[in-house]
Amino acid sequence: MKGRREDVAAAASVHNSFYASHVLNPEFRDGIRTLAYEIVRDLSGVPDVVIVPLSAGTLLLGLYEGFNHILNTGFTDHIPKIIAVQPEKVMPVCAKLRGIPYTPPEVVNTVADALVSTSPLLMDFIVEVLQKSGSCEVVREDEIVEARRELSRLGILAEYSSATTYAAYKRLRPEGKVVLHISGNGLKNL
Repeated sequence: MKGRREDVAAAASVHNSFYASHVLNPEFRDGIRTLAYEIVRDLSGVPDVVIVPLSAGTLLLGLYEGFNHILNTGFTDHIPKIIAVQPEKVMPVCAKLRGIPYTPPEVVNTVADALVSTSPLLMDFIVEVLQKSGSCEVVREDEIVEARRELSRLGILAEYSSATTYAAYKRLRPEGKVVLHISGNGLKNL
């Protein structure tokens, strides 16, 4: 089927078909949940802030569930503030959180080409988590490009979508122990 991810999901539900995506797969989210455990292990504690790129929301939701599990075990007394980052051209979650109008673009054109979910299937859950334990930051194209350039100079070859976290960090400069989620190989952008 041609179209956006949301179009494919809608077509699958209408035609009684299976939507084979990681977005609705609970096992995928459980796998992402382990990232929270790795962060706590590597830092010997829970960070104050985690900054993540946001598209479909699976990374954000998995991390939140992992940190929530760590909280419920009694290992910590807090969940880190999770700052989700979206590019200015594709910012449906940030717009909803801020109560500002958002019309998805007809053609998505952003350097952060992995962050293109214009209408995330899990929008309500994402917004609920961010209202409880985080916020959403929008970064411009020029900020993303510059952040990737600076990361490269530091020896981190990240893709643009991951560089959004560094762009947000540079603007916000949150205090405390801060983790930036930078994944994705920058070779894809060469």
